[in-house]
Amino acid sequence: MIIKLFLIIIGVSIGLSIMALTIILPFFTNLIKITKSFVCSEGSKMIIKKTRQSYHSPNERSIEIYSVKDGIAKDVKVKTLFIFLLILFLFSIPIVTIITMLIMKYIIKT
Repeated sequence: MIIKLFLIIIGVSIGLSIMALTIILPFFTNLIKITKSFVCSEGSKMIIKKTRQSYHSPNERSIEIYSVKDGIAKDVKVKTLFIFLLILFLFSIPIVTIITMLIMKYIIKT
C-alpha cells in the first residue's frame, strides 16, 4: 500500500510539474532565470529569446536560451528546462503529498 501511494505521489508530481512548465514557458518566461546559477558559469549572462516561427504558422513560437560570456554564446536550453522542471517537481511533491494524504484520510473514514 505504501509503495503504491509513493508511486502515485511521484507520478502526479511529475504530471503537475510538466503542466506547470507548459504554463510558465509562454506566459512567465523570466521565471526561468532562477536556473542561471546552475546553468551559467560565473560572470556570464543568460539571454532568453521568444520568437515566432513563420508567417504561415503564426501560433507556433519557440524559445532560445543562451549563456553568453566574453561574446561567446552557448546554447543551454535543454539543461535549463531540465533543471527548471526538476525545481518544479521538488516544489510539487509536498503539495501532492498533502492532497493525497487528505484524500486517503477521507477514504479511510468512509
